This record gives sequence, C-alpha cells and structure tokens, in this order.
Amino acid sequence: MGCDMRAMMERRNKDATWLGEWFSAGELYVERDYELFAVLAGVRDDFPAPPISRPRGIPKDCSSAYRGFVRQVSRELPGAVHSHSWVTLAELLAYDLDQEFYDDSLVTQRDAAGNIVDTTDPANASLPNSGPVGRRRVFALPPPNHCGREQWDMIVGELRHAKEHWGLTSDEDVRLCFFFCA
Repeated sequence: MGCDMRAMMERRNKDATWLGEWFSAGELYVERDYELFAVLAGVRDDFPAPPISRPRGIPKDCSSAYRGFVRQVSRELPGAVHSHSWVTLAELLAYDLDQEFYDDSLVTQRDAAGNIVDTTDPANASLPNSGPVGRRRVFALPPPNHCGREQWDMIVGELRHAKEHWGLTSDEDVRLCFFFCA
C-alpha cells in the first residue's frame, strides 16, 4: 500500500484580531511522489534528498478549516494519518533544487572491499541532473518517480497565486500544511 499526501494552503490574515492569524486558501491535490514527500518532510528513507525539515506537527496557529480537514481525514482513515507538517513559500523558494547529494541506489555493484565498481544504467548518465558516481540532484530519477519536479512547481505556483490574490507582501505569509496517509 502506498502513501498519499493531503494538503491545504493557508494565507496569513491581515487582521489577526478577527478569527485568528491564518485562513484556508484552499485544498491542494498533490500526486504521490515519494521524492517530493522526502524533500518536504524527510518521510521516506529510500530517497536521500535533504529535507526542508522533519515533520513539524500541526501548526498551533493553523486555520479552523485545516483543523477540521485533519479531523475529517483522521476519522475516515483511523490510524493511517501521520507526519503532519508545513512549509512556507519562502522555504520552498530557498530550497536548492540544484544541490548534489549521494544516492546509494545509483550504485549497482561494489567489489569485496566495498568500492564502487559500477553505477546505474549508462543511459541515465545523460539525464540533466545526473552527477558523479553515486551523486545526483533532486528530482533526477526517471519514472516511476517522474512527477516530483512538476508537483513542486505546481505547489510553488499555487502558493504564489494565493499570495498575489490576497495582496500579501511576504513569502512567509502563505504556507502549505500537509500530512500523509498510509
């Protein structure tokens, strides 16, 4: 059984004295992509990309809509909801998608001493995000992990749209609140 992500965008309330600091800016459908999940919250050990953060929990100041959303899904899927977290647009924009990191899954053969003898299929060497032996960049893997970058761009685009739509001035004023369902 796979893992799904449930998400809601939130925007900062300009008048925090009325109904709280954060409001829902709409639910967001995010397709299953384990590398994306690893980058957002470090929830997948088999994707070694550095995460923005480990799960932070439900924001204490989240909107009532998000709290209700979490309760509803938790009732529908008892025991399956986990790894609550959130990221701001500022954090997404600051994340270095070009950073290079070691990925042992690219190593296909080692000698008796543990030295790397062979790496992933030579056809993959021509991928734009391939790196030296055992190293790669975020969202470089071919299918089935093929939609991570597109999902990333969609999330950033939707948060930017919410920021502009509500006339907010800071990238800290919009965030994605999310959790995973096993």
